[in-house]
Amino acid sequence: ISSGQTQLFPYRAINSIGAGGWSPSGSILAASVPTKMATPVITVVGTNIRISWNAATINGSPLTKYTLQILQKATSVFQNSPCDGSTAAVIANLYCEITPSTLKTTYGYSDYDIPSARIGATNNIGDSPYSDASTSGSMIPTVPGKPPTSPTKNAAGTDDTQIQISINALTTTASIGGASITSYNIQWDQGTSTWVDLSNSLLLSATVTGLTLGSTYSFKYRGVNSMGSGTFSDILSIKAVSLPGQIATPTKASSGVNNLKVQLSWAAPTNGGGTISLYRIIMKSSSGSDVVTNSYCDEGNYPTTTCTISMSSFWSSPFSFSVAGMAITMQVQAYNEAGWGTLSATATGTPVIETKPLIPTILPWSDTGTTFSQLQVSWTALGTGLNGGSSITRYSLNWDAGASTTPSVEIYSGLATTTTITVGITAGVTYNFIYAGENKYGLGGYSAMVSLRVPATNPSAPAAPTTAISGNSVQICWTAP
Repeated sequence: ISSGQTQLFPYRAINSIGAGGWSPSGSILAASVPTKMATPVITVVGTNIRISWNAATINGSPLTKYTLQILQKATSVFQNSPCDGSTAAVIANLYCEITPSTLKTTYGYSDYDIPSARIGATNNIGDSPYSDASTSGSMIPTVPGKPPTSPTKNAAGTDDTQIQISINALTTTASIGGASITSYNIQWDQGTSTWVDLSNSLLLSATVTGLTLGSTYSFKYRGVNSMGSGTFSDILSIKAVSLPGQIATPTKASSGVNNLKVQLSWAAPTNGGGTISLYRIIMKSSSGSDVVTNSYCDEGNYPTTTCTISMSSFWSSPFSFSVAGMAITMQVQAYNEAGWGTLSATATGTPVIETKPLIPTILPWSDTGTTFSQLQVSWTALGTGLNGGSSITRYSLNWDAGASTTPSVEIYSGLATTTTITVGITAGVTYNFIYAGENKYGLGGYSAMVSLRVPATNPSAPAAPTTAISGNSVQICWTAP
């Protein structure tokens, strides 16, 4: 017996005499209710949710309708959908489309929820069991949300004649509205208050040209999906500027009380249509490496046209100068909205590195004025190479007063290079001395210690010497007194 065929069944009676006549035929259709259907599929088509399914297996009886049910979110009870599954179109197309607003108002769903549905089929025999409920598929869409970031300036494609901006692709559920982005709407204000479209595509960048130097242009964007256009991003504003011009050769000069500082001065360059907001000082260290910092300038990190630096700043890291007379190399560059301009030429001017006096290399000595009752101590003046590049303002001579210790008592302070000590002197005693020079930057390092002895008495006159001829020489001899 084949499904869908109608079978005829007559019958008759038979007794001992024989078979009687046939009855009229009865008919029976070989059919049953449709088979349980597969789970329906949830997709987004246009602005609607489409619920589609595979054709039912009708089991020998003509299909009369499909019944689509949707889960009521609050009660977890399936309810018939507004889709009329008995129409020829629905039976032929195998889907129904329902608006997001119906799913939200009638069935209690929210944006980004995935609705659950099941499908059943009916033939002349009866209703099939309902399919399993769908648990996956497309979510209920809405227009895209506000992009989490504003457009950004593409520095490589931006100058004083054009501006290139980039945007980030929208990827989160909220930013795409639960549906695929079909385009990005980028707008700009043309440098006025009137916004116009710059781009409507899936491209993530856009370029404008024909700019007015010094004018400010604003940009924003939003995503578009099948539900419509979303919310605009925050606004990016860019001024059409070129880099600042190169600063004319700056000058350097000694500055401050006693000229203890170096002042770098320069004239403001052309601003490229923007605002110069910062200058950067580039100096060389003792090793020749660049030191890029404004932190040593008395004026701080703002757009003045001078930078005054204490000479003492050059003695320590990162400059580490220790030798007087080395060049102070300084350059300047300006910054505006477009970036850093060209570095200036090296500053001109007389200041060079100056330091405190260096440690004396020649030790003090006992001079000709020394007797058993006084000690004349002399030392070498610290000149070029040891005075730190600045005139000596005084010498400091320390002694130990005969205590055989490190000299710590200053016995002399002044510009002379000799002194005679008469007080506290004892014949035959040794005294320890050190000395240092001082210039306008302060006291330099002390010399190594030297020990000077006061004679006990004046020596007696020696006996008359003797002479003798020795070959081609005259030999003179005497006896120690």
